[in-house]
Formats: sequence, structure tokens, C-alpha cells
Amino acid sequence: MSWKNLKTLALVILVLLNVIFGVGVAVRYSNANYYSSEERTLATQLLKESGITVPPGILSAKKKNFSAYSRDISADDVKETAAYVFGRENVELSEGKVEVEYMSGKMTISPDGDIEFAREKEKLPTEFMRGTRLKEIIQIEESRKEYESLINDFFSIKRFAKARTNRGALKTSLSLYRLMQTEDGGRYVAVFTQNFGGLTGSGRLYVVFDGSEVMSCDGELIFLLPKKELKTENADLLDLLFKEKRIADEARVSPDAPQMEVSRVYYTYAQYSDGKSVYYVPVCNILYTEGTLHGYFLTNGEKIK
Repeated sequence: MSWKNLKTLALVILVLLNVIFGVGVAVRYSNANYYSSEERTLATQLLKESGITVPPGILSAKKKNFSAYSRDISADDVKETAAYVFGRENVELSEGKVEVEYMSGKMTISPDGDIEFAREKEKLPTEFMRGTRLKEIIQIEESRKEYESLINDFFSIKRFAKARTNRGALKTSLSLYRLMQTEDGGRYVAVFTQNFGGLTGSGRLYVVFDGSEVMSCDGELIFLLPKKELKTENADLLDLLFKEKRIADEARVSPDAPQMEVSRVYYTYAQYSDGKSVYYVPVCNILYTEGTLHGYFLTNGEKIK
């Protein structure tokens, strides 16, 4: 065989090897990041045999993957962040907590996120709720935009991520979680969750509104945002659903028992503090139509007790 033909053959072999390698990479990527239609169909059938109905769309083709985060905390960094958000002249450090003169009231912020604010002579929400009869507002969607705008503007939330202390951190916002009204209709108590990079945290912020005015608040509001990404393997949703299957098999007393239907699968952060750092651990939440909620840490697949 001539040298020219040998070079041609070598090039053909090289191209074929590259194609085979590329196909192999694509298959591995697909297996690692997507469920096949057959996997989803089989899993749905097996779960149904154990009394768990998984409607179409719950088990999506693309697998979910979330990182854990941590953030070192200190009163000095909270003070610097608060000074950037509310104005340096209004902020001081006292006994390891940050105090802010703001909106005719005083705000106290702890490094791990505990917060209190009250205008003069106003009660904090926890005290206000103990002494006031409230009615739950079930349909909150029509009020969501108004109250989220009010609270995000009140705290200048968009400025949190722009502070020097939060450079490179996840962005944050507050979302309405619950809404209650006093029986006389004079005031509202709203409960907000804090979002970090698209996932909701486990903390809750309680706020008393009089019209569009924030009168008081307490609960948790993180000023030092998650910054250090902790790469971890995520538990597979199918594995978690089959853990639910084992729980259902153990609890089911009869094959004719009614089916439990999964209404939603969603992801949040569980927040933990050891006094020096705050940790954000991704959680998979499996909610059933009758209200049962099971959560699993994605970092190790363990069920939250």
C-alpha cells in the first residue's frame, strides 16, 4: 500500500474514532442528566403498584442538580452590608448585633439572620399575633405582587447583592408565603420566604402591615448571602421516589387502599448555622394532594425527620 493510501486510511480511522468517542460522551451525558422515557414509564407503573400516583410532568426528563453553599458570618460584615443598604450614619454595632435607625423605628440584626424591627410603640409580629384574632387569606395570588413589592422595597433587597461583602454571592429576593388579616380588616400579617439564586430558604420573616406601611417585623432575613459553593453529588429523584415506595409498602394495609397522589415536587434550601457560618443544603420536597410532605437532603438522600 502506498504512503498516500496509508495516510488516507489513518485519517479515516481517526475520524471514526472521534465519532465513536463523541457518541460515547453524548450517551454518558444523556444518562447522567436525563431520564429515558422507558425509565419514567416503568417507575410510574411500579410506584402505582405501591399506591403512589405520579401524574405526567412530575418526573421530568431532565434530572435536577443543585449545589450546597456556605457563608462565613460576622457582625462586622453584617454592619458593613447594612451600612451600604440603609446608610452608614444610621448603623452601629452593639454587643455583637447590628442596630439600625430606620423608618421611625429600630432594627436589630444578628449575624446568623435573626432580625427585629418595630416602629415606636408597635409590637413585634410574634407578640401581635398572640394577642390578635386573625383570619387566613387562602387566595393570596392576587395580593402577591403588591406585598412582595412593598417588602422588597422596604428592605432595598436588590442592594444586598451589590454590597462589597456580597460580591460573587447568590442574588436574593423575598416571596409571599402566607397572608392573614385582622378580624376588623385594619391590618395584615404577611409571612415571607427568602430566595437564594432561585431556591427558597427555610427561614420565615413575619411582617405587620398597616395599609402599605411596614409597622414591625421579626424572624429571619439573611444579609450575608450564600457565597462559597460546595460541590456535592445529588441524590437521584427516582431513588427518592423509590424510598417513598418503600414507606408506602410498609404502611399500606390493603391492596385496595386509596392511592396517594404526588401533587408537586419542588426544591428548597435548608439553612443551618453553627455561629461562625451558615450552611445552605438543597432539599427535595415531595408533596401529596392530601397534604403529606416528605423532604430529603439532596446531598445524601436522607429523609428529613
